[in-house]
Amino acid sequence: MSEDKTDLYAKGKKASPETAIHLADLLEQLGQHPSQVNIRQEFVRRIGIQKGDRVLDVGSGTGVLTREIPSLIGEMGHVIGVDPNYRLVETARKLAKEKGLSGKVSFCMGEGEVINFSADNAYHATVSSQIFSHVADPGQILYEMIRVTKPGGKIAILDYDLSTYSTSHPDAETTAQILSYLLQDYLVNPAGIRSLPPLFAELGLEQIQMGGWVHLEREPEGPITLLLQEVSGMAAKKGLLSDSAAASWREGQVKQANAGGYYGALTYLALFGVKPTV
Repeated sequence: MSEDKTDLYAKGKKASPETAIHLADLLEQLGQHPSQVNIRQEFVRRIGIQKGDRVLDVGSGTGVLTREIPSLIGEMGHVIGVDPNYRLVETARKLAKEKGLSGKVSFCMGEGEVINFSADNAYHATVSSQIFSHVADPGQILYEMIRVTKPGGKIAILDYDLSTYSTSHPDAETTAQILSYLLQDYLVNPAGIRSLPPLFAELGLEQIQMGGWVHLEREPEGPITLLLQEVSGMAAKKGLLSDSAAASWREGQVKQANAGGYYGALTYLALFGVKPTV
């Protein structure tokens, strides 16, 4: 059951204020990593957003992806971000205002499974980034994204596959235990991105394309590295490894990174499709 998972990203509107603040920090830290910036910019470029387009970002979080879009849509366009967590929405509004984007970007609360504020065929492009590992029913969200997109409009999804994580950490056994916990007990739907290519076809999308990139970090304070450090502590609390083993693993990671020999790498996949005109 997804309710039993530890997954911070899946807590949505049920998250405590402390969890929401922590999540906002994680999202912004991940979003500003140079590797993420490159991936996100290439993803947005491939969508083909035009001047004057109305765009919806589903599961917008703090607005990392949403803020990439105003420069593409011009004076007549608009982008809306929707997220179930009130505090993430408030953070997104604050950050957009600081960037001078208030007139081009708006954010509201809502569930991706039922986009109840939007009529059918309302957006030229509907996009999403890094939510499908954290939802129990990817098909329902994709169905809603298609419903609110105009005929001939674009659907684009970017997400990671955490089962592809690769690292130089010398303690392979503890690394495997942490990754096992991450995939089996932490994430709601670790194979979420893998279910999407056939769903794109089954739901009738056309001109289906895919892209792939590698997120690479070598610093001990890299966002995915920090996530795994946090997950190692959770795995220890569950009794899947000892506190000393988790601490030793984290120390080994930092030591190797400080010596210049560490890396962590993760595959990102993107899917692009077009809603049929008839």
